Amino acid sequence: MSLKQEANVYCSNCQCGFTGRSGKCPVCKNALTGESLPRKTLAPSISYDSLLRKVEENDGRLNIELDAVDSCKFKQWTFPWIGWGYSWTKSMKGSANGILVDLLTTEVGTKRATIIPGIGWGFAWEQKMVGDICGHEISLTATVVKTQKTGLYIFRIGWGFGWTLEMAGRCGDRLQAILTTSDVKREKETTFPGIGWGYARMNRAVLTLTVAE
Repeated sequence: MSLKQEANVYCSNCQCGFTGRSGKCPVCKNALTGESLPRKTLAPSISYDSLLRKVEENDGRLNIELDAVDSCKFKQWTFPWIGWGYSWTKSMKGSANGILVDLLTTEVGTKRATIIPGIGWGFAWEQKMVGDICGHEISLTATVVKTQKTGLYIFRIGWGFGWTLEMAGRCGDRLQAILTTSDVKREKETTFPGIGWGYARMNRAVLTLTVAE
């Protein structure tokens, strides 16, 4: 399942911003409001030629370390203490060589693996991100996603973790971009032994800009 955020509305429950939607949040089914998430640009704009030149002066390749600054975590319930947990990174920021980057997740991928009704694993990952590099739009799509089950007992009841390993995209006509996860944040919540919710999301990543041939 892919959750697009295409007009600005806001879910106060799972803290997600969406565009082009109305009614209920596609993630947690909470009512959407007309509010939009605040989004700030990190730095004043520079010309695209100046941005390109900064990358070219670094042998045509520049790595920018990013840190997660906001995330989302929620549960879907079926029976008491049983259900699925989902988590993802909402925004990341970083800078290098005077180039500042601000990324926002605009589409979330989710999946369930169920062994018996209401019991199984929930996975979520950052499917698409858009952002700003010194005033220029960057768009990224997940190319490698990781899901992992940890389990106990005969039915392997346990925790599910999902996250994005790699994303690819472009910034303008001349810059290619690869985002590689370098650190994953994991959390567990447990009700009974071996039953609970697992959450995983990108915590740190490296954005690599290269000059397209």
